[in-house]
Amino acid sequence: MEQHKPTPVHATTLQLLLNLYLREYQDWYYLDIEPRYDPALKAYMAAQPESQFIRINLKQQELVIYYPLRYYSLCGMHEAGDRPVLQKGIEDSLEPVSPGYCMQLLLQEITESTIDLDALLNKLPEHYHQLSGCEATATDIPGLTPFTLPEHRSKTLLPATSFCFEYNSTDEAFLLKDIIAQYGQATGLDPATAANSWIRRYFEITLNAVLQLRYHHNILPVAHYRNTYLQIDDNGFPEQVYFEKHSLARTSPAQSTPRRQKENEERLLQYAFSLNLYCLIRNAGMYGLQTETILLETLYDTLQDLTALYPEAAFIATRKRIPMPCCLDQLVSGIPLPYLKKEVQVHNHIINIPYYSKQLIKPATGETLHRRYFEGGELELSLRAFDIEQDVPLFHDWVNREYAKKFWQMDGPIKGLEREYIKHLGVDYSHPYVGMLNQTPFCTIELYWTPKDEVGKYYPFHPGDYGFHMLVAPAERRIRNLSTYILATAMEYFFSFPQVNRMIGEADADHEGTHNLITKVGCEFERSLELPYKTSNLTFCTRQQFHKATQDIFRNSITSLNIVNY
Repeated sequence: MEQHKPTPVHATTLQLLLNLYLREYQDWYYLDIEPRYDPALKAYMAAQPESQFIRINLKQQELVIYYPLRYYSLCGMHEAGDRPVLQKGIEDSLEPVSPGYCMQLLLQEITESTIDLDALLNKLPEHYHQLSGCEATATDIPGLTPFTLPEHRSKTLLPATSFCFEYNSTDEAFLLKDIIAQYGQATGLDPATAANSWIRRYFEITLNAVLQLRYHHNILPVAHYRNTYLQIDDNGFPEQVYFEKHSLARTSPAQSTPRRQKENEERLLQYAFSLNLYCLIRNAGMYGLQTETILLETLYDTLQDLTALYPEAAFIATRKRIPMPCCLDQLVSGIPLPYLKKEVQVHNHIINIPYYSKQLIKPATGETLHRRYFEGGELELSLRAFDIEQDVPLFHDWVNREYAKKFWQMDGPIKGLEREYIKHLGVDYSHPYVGMLNQTPFCTIELYWTPKDEVGKYYPFHPGDYGFHMLVAPAERRIRNLSTYILATAMEYFFSFPQVNRMIGEADADHEGTHNLITKVGCEFERSLELPYKTSNLTFCTRQQFHKATQDIFRNSITSLNIVNY
């Protein structure tokens, strides 16, 4: 295939197309660790100005694309760099390719048709905006609501597109910084305080407008940033938001069915959050005004305050996913049925605040986090964070033992195992903890946050569900109850975090030993779970079940030793 370079005017649209592909076809992951056992990739990553990358797997073509990222967004679309590389099959070498050529390969992965990339980029923005619903025309809205865009404007009105854009680049996000800088200069506030104050105010007035229209006026606003206008005062501080009249739709509570109510809730989340508030968080984070995590906390606090006024809105903080329309299947012809889909479920980021613990999922490398002593202090069981430098060679030996091959299916060259653990450490929902016996590693307990893990697609999870997998190394000598001791110690640490509602297990149904082990710490069988790669026993363990089951285990155990030196 001939390398294609899209025209400069298409650069931003190419970013949109790449992000739509990543959202709708999810065989990729984030990485920021240079590998030890892949010299070509290590050299490539070290030579780039970016420190963050994504790895996209093209199975049909037996290709891998590594793409540098200028900005990785927690809440929205990422900003890609312009020096991707291509890896063919099992070859170690990496070939530099253009972003346009990469996009052609990505589209070739999902379609049997020849794609005219320039023509596709020309029509993509309009098609995407129409599909996302911002052009919807409402009916039956008599007169003006308190938040309808006024015809005669006495104060400055800013279109939200000037500061709240979904797929712009860092270079194009300066308007938000300029608006907040103007406010900071007028009020004498430092940049960080001005940004926090301005953004919080936008959250307050936008959410209040959406919820007031929805629950006091029975109007569902299509609160897409392209339909939103912000009125600011003389200092540049947000005063009021308005929506285009065509974006307001009358709803009838009397005719509301559970299905219609759910659809309305999903539309509210889609437009007001995914296509407005989350876009602002992404832009503010991209320009360094504040981290996306802190802004999510601010948004969550704002929502909690408003829920007191609009209790019907409580669902927002617990709804796990938001349906978004798929764009590529309508824009690109010839997509085979296995790839064809009308919508994709995206993560509702606001649930991170009450249920996600970064300290659990992203602990400091190699840090010892919890320990207990058993058998009169002879056995020190401790839990530490993963250290890729020392643990990959050790784990490679473990997973290539015959007994581990069947249940873990991670045997093979050390390069592949390192890649898997780089993937684990790159994602924001799992961490492979290391269990230690008298300061010597003997097992791994992988913790994962179910809402973002693959298993979350196969049962109705609670957003506070955390799951685990456990692998014990070959024993040099048999120690009675050792696996029970370390699992109980690890789960005691996990349950010490209030974000953890319950622990789930999904061990292979054929592995009776694992099932017997986890029931000793309080896990109870729920049902069989059919996963694409195995049939598992789905088990649940609440904090109360755990404490009840481990009373005897911990009865003669202590968490510290007082040693007197004579």
